[in-house]
Amino acid sequence: RRDYVTVKVFLYPLGHSFTFEKATDSIECTIDTLRYGALTNGFNTIDADGDGVDDIFLSGYDNNYKPSFKINTTIFVYKGGSSIDRFPTYFFHRPFQTNSSTFGTQMIDVGDVTGNKYHSLLVNDPDAYVGGGAIFLYNLGKARVDACTAYAEGPFSDGDCFGCCLTAMTDLDSDGRAEFATGYRGTNTDRLPTAA
Repeated sequence: RRDYVTVKVFLYPLGHSFTFEKATDSIECTIDTLRYGALTNGFNTIDADGDGVDDIFLSGYDNNYKPSFKINTTIFVYKGGSSIDRFPTYFFHRPFQTNSSTFGTQMIDVGDVTGNKYHSLLVNDPDAYVGGGAIFLYNLGKARVDACTAYAEGPFSDGDCFGCCLTAMTDLDSDGRAEFATGYRGTNTDRLPTAA
């Protein structure tokens, strides 16, 4: 017998027809808890494979992914379209253990940061390394693969939560690559939250 958890994503129309009433149109996303454990609190809609249709991103645990390394926090992607499979189509796993359960609390499309004509996914892990924080970059579109292409660790103190907020930006210096900003909380009273 398999054990499943079902999450419902409700769709609300925007524009002139917007209403606060509960939407009747909903999408069910199912997690096989014998394999994937449970969901955490990350959510977004991003076009993962470059087909022009947004997909549903949820964060959770993959209990069978390299269990000896205990790097089981992951992003589940449910492919969007006229019909949506109840089970995830794509995955983005954390590349190594950071002793944190906050991987994927925020995940955003940061645009073409490489200059290679495809978008990238930026995923945070603000509690990594006892709260020092980290961020992880993955390819989207035709270059999409379940492998981290770059990461950065917080150069600050424990509890600073580097990566606690993420923001996509435009190409600020006209070099053909988009920029993004991230911040940290700062545990000392003489330091204010900042961005990098």
